[in-house]
Amino acid sequence: MDIGERIREARKTRGLTQEEVARRAGMSLKGMAYIERGHIEDPHFSSLSNIAHALGMSIGELMEEPALTGKAVSHPMSPPLMGRARDGSPHSTRGHSSSKTRLRG
Repeated sequence: MDIGERIREARKTRGLTQEEVARRAGMSLKGMAYIERGHIEDPHFSSLSNIAHALGMSIGELMEEPALTGKAVSHPMSPPLMGRARDGSPHSTRGHSSSKTRLRG
């Protein structure tokens, strides 16, 4: 869910119009609509902070992804913080000061 969808959901849950939230946040209706529709993909922090305040919530609550049910899944491209190497030996990616990478052929 993107930030615009989260804002829209929070606004509708509270029974507010885009105009009411925009007025409370001190921004234009057009700007509010653009953020909600995803036309502005990375709104300024101050805008998000003002919108959160207008919705009666913290910026953290606004930015938070809804809780997922079931098992958490890590991103497939993220490196493990702790685990085992392919040969079964323990390894950690934390604390490595060497920037050399060894590739197997």
